Amino acid sequence: MHYLRTLTALLPLLLFTPLHAAGWNVAKTADGIKVEQSSGSGYASTRATAVLEAVPAAVAAVLGDTPACTHWLADCRQGKVVDLINLTERVDYLVLDFPAPDADRDLYVYSLMSWNPVSKVVTVRMSGMENYDTGQADRVRIRDMNGSWVLQPVAGDKTRVTWQIYYNPGLSEPEVANTYLSTTVFNTLTRLRQAVQVPKYRNARFTPAHYEAMARRNY
Repeated sequence: MHYLRTLTALLPLLLFTPLHAAGWNVAKTADGIKVEQSSGSGYASTRATAVLEAVPAAVAAVLGDTPACTHWLADCRQGKVVDLINLTERVDYLVLDFPAPDADRDLYVYSLMSWNPVSKVVTVRMSGMENYDTGQADRVRIRDMNGSWVLQPVAGDKTRVTWQIYYNPGLSEPEVANTYLSTTVFNTLTRLRQAVQVPKYRNARFTPAHYEAMARRNY
């Protein structure tokens, strides 16, 4: 899929309802990446922040390359675009590699990309579509997924990335799921930092049509 000059919408992989978070606890800080998880019992919301040496359009180009998710999204076994609705909306399908003996997880994700003409911030809001199909053999459907990617431009052609996500993977021990998710989120931002330096992503730019379409989605 070609993202050098035209970016469709993008994944990513995550919310149209408030994320399940009250207070936040730091789960890990290393290499300029900070991962936090919501306090309380049950499955936690997880968010991570990092500054990447790339403009928002370059970061968005990586996030939008769903078939290449195995290179930048930690534990992604498979990714494909199911429905490219328009320049700002899409549906993606992902398969996540869960540690044995648990079965792999899968999910359909609807995403909506917007741009604030004043702050220049690009936001990708995501929500799970758990009933998109009747299920896939040997895979467990992730439920209640919602989240977002926020791409804030900073000086020096850099981007402050904030990724926030919540989902129910169907594990009997939430603390195990929370530890797994915090590690996955950290590893994803580590890979994303590397991926944005690949020329086909680093040189990507939004077109005027994309800016216009995204601005209309800036609610």
